[in-house]
Amino acid sequence: MTLDATSFLASFDITDKTQELDISPILLAALMVDTGVLGQVPMSAESVYDTIHYWNQIALNDPFVTVSNAGGYLSTDTSINVASAGVVRKGALLKAITTGGTEVMQVTNVSGTTLTVARGYGGTTAAALTNNEVLTIIGMPLQEASDIQLDVTKVPSVGSNLTQIFERSITISRNQMKRRMAAIHDFLAQSLHDRTMELKRELELALIHSVKSSSSPAGSDTVYRTFDGLLALITNVNSTSEAYSSTVFDDSVQNLIDAGAADGQSKLVLVAPTVIRRSISGFSGSNRRLVESDIKVGHYVEQLVSDLGPVVDVVTSNYLGTGSPYTTMLLDTSRTSIKPFADDTFKLMAATDWVDGIKRRVLGEYTVEVRNGDKAHRVHTGLTG
Repeated sequence: MTLDATSFLASFDITDKTQELDISPILLAALMVDTGVLGQVPMSAESVYDTIHYWNQIALNDPFVTVSNAGGYLSTDTSINVASAGVVRKGALLKAITTGGTEVMQVTNVSGTTLTVARGYGGTTAAALTNNEVLTIIGMPLQEASDIQLDVTKVPSVGSNLTQIFERSITISRNQMKRRMAAIHDFLAQSLHDRTMELKRELELALIHSVKSSSSPAGSDTVYRTFDGLLALITNVNSTSEAYSSTVFDDSVQNLIDAGAADGQSKLVLVAPTVIRRSISGFSGSNRRLVESDIKVGHYVEQLVSDLGPVVDVVTSNYLGTGSPYTTMLLDTSRTSIKPFADDTFKLMAATDWVDGIKRRVLGEYTVEVRNGDKAHRVHTGLTG
């Protein structure tokens, strides 16, 4: 008959003269968690109270109509078919802004997807229209004393995500707790610190890369519940194979602006792996000059200014990968957040077992909210360096 074994960390698991004297691994754990994404995506004070979290997303009516006729239209045509009339009403002014058009048309009638228009409004010159040409609604004027118009309320789209549990357990024997360890004055406190660093690292990795189960997203007896991370929730993706440059950056910002997403409330952050971060630090490098009194050489970029105006913070993530093709994320952090489930932020739980030692758990449960993942954020997955 065998004696009872222990699975605890015991004194005999760390033999004399082999105790950890160097605290470099502890410092490394603290440094590894000091990465970009967790520091940028807000940790919400507002909890969720279901394991499936729903949110409403801003939904605006399209400010344009699209020509739908294989042969296009002549400059004299006044009946124009569009893919959808949307919010267009009698009196609306249309202009082909995206293709550089100068003609303004005024809608005189709307019947389904057919618009009757007056060409060359305001003295502008009528021009031919091509199939799929976009006509921007530049105004929808009304006559004096007009009555209420057709309702154009837009039902918000709904996003959702799941909660995910993060946990670390600690079991330490009474003997090990009472041993005097070089450079570690309180073994339990040190273990709690290190396990918390691991949890923060795991949370950041999940925040970026996690995906929910395809078979049972909400979880089951045999399926653990996981949430979708940023890369799964952001569907606005550029996969073009190219080197990162100021032009690529400016194009990404323009993509958000053209979608109407980058507004005065936006807080834009570019998250980049180390290789791309070094490329960014080299932007305009040939234009930089040193003077005789300079004693430091090198450049480090913390913000990029788009040629369209928005200023974007730049942060590095160790967890976006180190091999080509590289990935960057342009986030509007005002539309992202990490939310705890029922106030279950990381907290310490003490076990009450009658054991010759101590048991502790660090546990938390979170979900990720990303609003307007199709327009307000931009991921690039094809970067070569």
